[in-house]
Amino acid sequence: MAELSIFNILSITILVLVVWYFFNAMRAREIATTVVREYCNQSRLQFLDGTVGLRTVAITIHRGKLKLKRRYEFHYSESDHSRKIGLLVLMGDAVENFILHQQTASQSDTNLEA
Repeated sequence: MAELSIFNILSITILVLVVWYFFNAMRAREIATTVVREYCNQSRLQFLDGTVGLRTVAITIHRGKLKLKRRYEFHYSESDHSRKIGLLVLMGDAVENFILHQQTASQSDTNLEA
């Protein structure tokens, strides 16, 4: 049986982490999309484009555990003539913050930092 070198062990570890991150990111995006869709349906808002866009990812310590904090941006409308920006923050798989903005998508998004 061939011995595993440090390089091989490191390569396998990195590959496993990349695959884990990919599937975890897909799951988090599905959660974010579902949360926004349900909120918009309940609030009689139109969820434009039907998707969320990842804005930032950060590793944080939450209640003594390492978690990924993801910020997603989405567009919604209260009428047929408006396009507004919302922000959803997930801490791991849980919703940490949900913000609806009063600015239009064409305006500066510097106020989106939560």
